Amino acid sequence: FSELPIEITKPLKDTEVPEKQSLVLSCEVNKEDVPSKWQKNGTDLVESETVHLTVKGCVHTLTIDNASLEDEAVYKCLIKDRKTSARVSVKEAPVEIEKQLANIQVTEGQEIYLECQVSKPCDATWYKDGNKVQAEGRFKIKSDGTLHSLTLDEAELEDQAEYSVKVGDQVSKAKVLVEGQ
Repeated sequence: FSELPIEITKPLKDTEVPEKQSLVLSCEVNKEDVPSKWQKNGTDLVESETVHLTVKGCVHTLTIDNASLEDEAVYKCLIKDRKTSARVSVKEAPVEIEKQLANIQVTEGQEIYLECQVSKPCDATWYKDGNKVQAEGRFKIKSDGTLHSLTLDEAELEDQAEYSVKVGDQVSKAKVLVEGQ
């Protein structure tokens, strides 16, 4: 009486997962509780806080929490002498503005400071009444990770305008009012 050879009854499928979502791959074999090994681009995967390898009956599952662009790869599940693989692509999450610019009112001679917080590091472009602002003269533009700021020393009456910042395809606007002394 020979034992049934192991067969993969449901192979892995190529998949696309949005960045920051869980990546779940699973395959099924014709026998229960057979040990399996998972690989990412040919390197063995080990369990960690974010990588979970489970076997429930005939189903072998790999779960990666909070997928990042580095998780894009070819994953392989090896069960005895059988293997199945799938290509995983991670779709980059768009930049979101998490803290919008705020309208401010200053008196001539005071500092104008505008800032916005975004969901991930990126480039930002600043505008004054729709015209691009460069970091020169009294304009100081700073990007610190996810925090973008525009500072204008010693406000003048002509600094009164609508300022906006563009990150990705998102725009945040604020009105700056400058009062004479």
